[in-house]
Amino acid sequence: MVDAVERLTEHVPVVALVVGRNDVGDFARSHTGALTPVWRTARAALRAAGAVLVDDERELVDALVALDTGRLAPAGQPGVGLVTGQAGPAVLFTDRLKTAGVGVPPLGSPTTARLAELLPALTHQGNPVDTGRPGETFADVLTAVGADPAIDLLAVYALLEPGAFDLTATVGTAAAGLGPGGPPIVVATGGPPGDVAATRRALAAAGVAAYDGVAGAVAGVRALVDDARARAARPLAGPPVRLVVPEPFALPVGEHEGKRLLAWLGIATPARVVCDDRADAHAALARLGPPVVVKMLEPVVLHKARVGGVRLGVRTGGDLEAALDALDAAGARRYLVEETAPPGLDLIVGARRDPVFGPVVLLGLGGDLAEELETVAVRPAPLGEAAAAGMLDELLDGAGSARVDRAALAAAVAALGALVGAVPELDEIEINPLRATADGRLVALDVVVGAAPGTVEPVVAALADGQGGH
Repeated sequence: MVDAVERLTEHVPVVALVVGRNDVGDFARSHTGALTPVWRTARAALRAAGAVLVDDERELVDALVALDTGRLAPAGQPGVGLVTGQAGPAVLFTDRLKTAGVGVPPLGSPTTARLAELLPALTHQGNPVDTGRPGETFADVLTAVGADPAIDLLAVYALLEPGAFDLTATVGTAAAGLGPGGPPIVVATGGPPGDVAATRRALAAAGVAAYDGVAGAVAGVRALVDDARARAARPLAGPPVRLVVPEPFALPVGEHEGKRLLAWLGIATPARVVCDDRADAHAALARLGPPVVVKMLEPVVLHKARVGGVRLGVRTGGDLEAALDALDAAGARRYLVEETAPPGLDLIVGARRDPVFGPVVLLGLGGDLAEELETVAVRPAPLGEAAAAGMLDELLDGAGSARVDRAALAAAVAALGALVGAVPELDEIEINPLRATADGRLVALDVVVGAAPGTVEPVVAALADGQGGH
């Protein structure tokens, strides 16, 4: 299905409504499983294929109304010019567009100079443009804004006031002034229901998407913008990352072996020592230097912190003995002593095999609150590093993403997706947290590796011993 959607969106727009938001099912063994239910995975797969996503049936209709009039040219951030005859709807319209991440760029100086000639001084002549009330210059205002080089789509709100102006004729005049290559126009209006319905029919007959309020028009604008973005992103995504994995692949099971696998993938991990007893742990503390982290090393325990299996800030021999007592009480039989990573931003990066869509990758805000926050970006795998880097923009604003080595993070995300795609025995792999430190490094502090159902008792892979290559 997804392949069919991808082929179709090259020629016509596709709008998708995915139901089942709360279906987690049996895949919540890890944070990655809990954060990639069928609903979220299906949306990610359809978005990657170029479909426009909506949240309910009203948005579905509104999106189709807009896309039925045509498509914008592919663009990473199409600019929307907003012109209104009433100030209140202008504020509401602009706020909803910006909340949706739609660009409302400033107008160029030639445009603002022209607007100053057309409008009274007290009107707002930036973007959005508030004319105060539609009048005889309204069509010229629309033409001036639509002709601005930063504007790819013109959005209009005006109440129906037959005594003041004819909205359908005014929009038609502006469209004629902009010419065949001008931006498409989306119109929202209000008034008596019968008059609004007649106006919408007249505008639709002229090829203009028309709505009876701001909410519908915003959904239409978003659909046009999302379609343009998806088509612009496709050639930039680059080829997917592929891995050549030595055969046979025997699955690593513990954190230590999992981190050796991460090292093979080029993902940094803290220095660490596997300890069979307390004497080994004291030697490790002396070797690594305080402070250290001490963990239970039990492959069957996915989330060690939840059972008291992680102790931080261990500095002295006395601290270490107390930590080991606590780990023993939690069921530890072996220990992992690890250097303490510097502070930073904690992320979660995971890949899993979805039973319907195949391998998918996840990037989100990590740590113990990963599932509660649910701030995640999901993509089908394998994927290219450019597409993986785009997940960071979806997750964080500019200030947050500036703290992260984009290239290293993209490589890590793409590598996990390629690994799950290349190894049938692997059901999922999750790094939580993957810490972006203040000095610009990415360090994997914990990793969970899951075998596919039916995989026979796995052993440590030769791959994790450093053989093979990336």
